[in-house]
Amino acid sequence: MDIRQLTLGDILNHIAYPDPSWGGGSAGALAGAMALALLDKINAIHGLERDETKSLALLALAEQETTSYAQILAAKSDPAAKRVQIRSSLMLSARIARTCLDEALAAAGRLGQTQPILRADLIVALHMFYVAASSAVVNIRVNKSLFGEAFDFTDLEGDLKRLANHIQKWTESP
Repeated sequence: MDIRQLTLGDILNHIAYPDPSWGGGSAGALAGAMALALLDKINAIHGLERDETKSLALLALAEQETTSYAQILAAKSDPAAKRVQIRSSLMLSARIARTCLDEALAAAGRLGQTQPILRADLIVALHMFYVAASSAVVNIRVNKSLFGEAFDFTDLEGDLKRLANHIQKWTESP
């Protein structure tokens, strides 16, 4: 399935369907892709170069996320294959989180240069990045015990807390 060919209604129906394949990780990655689209809009209004490839890349990660859990379930009778699928899923969540955190922290540097009327859009994009990264970190936190060995993601958790603190500060300042 090509996620780019789905309507928003189709995506919402997939997420609402009682199947684990479209869950919080997919929804979070979609939020990150929407945040990147907002950044593209802000850049275009400011006459800066747009980079649609980033939002499309995050959309591709969202699409991979939709099948990640199904692959774990399919490998349930083979412990070695299941372990490989779990690790792959954890790594995918880590990529989503890292992409969103990096983009959010880079975009935050533009707050002072953003036209006041667009500042709200930029802060909304930062919130969406936070939601996307947070959902990926939650997936890691909840599922890492299934992997059976250490999976270190403290750098993601630290950057997530740092982003949350920045967002609070940016939201409160004029």
